[in-house]
Amino acid sequence: MLYELAKIGQYQDIRHRTVDSIAQLYHVDIPHATKVRDTAMALFEQVADEWALRPHARLLAYAATLHEIGLHINSKALHKHGAYIISNSDMPGFSEALQQDLARLIANHRKKPTELLQTEVEPHHKLALIRLLCLLRLAVLLNLGRIAKTLTLDKIQVVEGGLILFIPSHKRKISLFMKDLQREQKQMSSLGMTLQLVSNLGTNGDKGVDAKQDTPEPVQAVAS
Repeated sequence: MLYELAKIGQYQDIRHRTVDSIAQLYHVDIPHATKVRDTAMALFEQVADEWALRPHARLLAYAATLHEIGLHINSKALHKHGAYIISNSDMPGFSEALQQDLARLIANHRKKPTELLQTEVEPHHKLALIRLLCLLRLAVLLNLGRIAKTLTLDKIQVVEGGLILFIPSHKRKISLFMKDLQREQKQMSSLGMTLQLVSNLGTNGDKGVDAKQDTPEPVQAVAS
């Protein structure tokens, strides 16, 4: 058992070094990538158990770290270039399946994510990828424009078929932020994932969700 644990740890260390070397090779903006990764993992912690995602934590972290590697080639199609780079790179420590999952997440982290529906994997695995992609896309959205401070959600909550995003009432005054979230609602609906936007003060107008029933302390999307 100890040998097996040591072997797993060894592979994880190799993967970390691989991700770091690829990030350096393609001139990834490390501070920004770190913010996106931390945001993604903070969101992950709120849903991982209910969504059965614990085994995929590192995959999400790697995807968040490397989501912009295609920017070095072309900004307009960075997600496609990034996926191509991952699919065709020598990545020590990564199995072929893990490498392709990483490419799938990067390929669909922006714009229309419908390519993921065409992925030929087992249904339960595809569902896990869709859930990971939802978290990755939200993390990217919350850090758009390389803002100095990450935008935050009070919390996210799992419901049947998707998530409720609890939005601080003062954030609703940021029109661009709300438009981005509404656009993301439409994008994720194409994957069968619903995103409900709810204010803790009940200003959303959504019916059937009592946002006042739970008003927790705001959860920072980025670890300090």
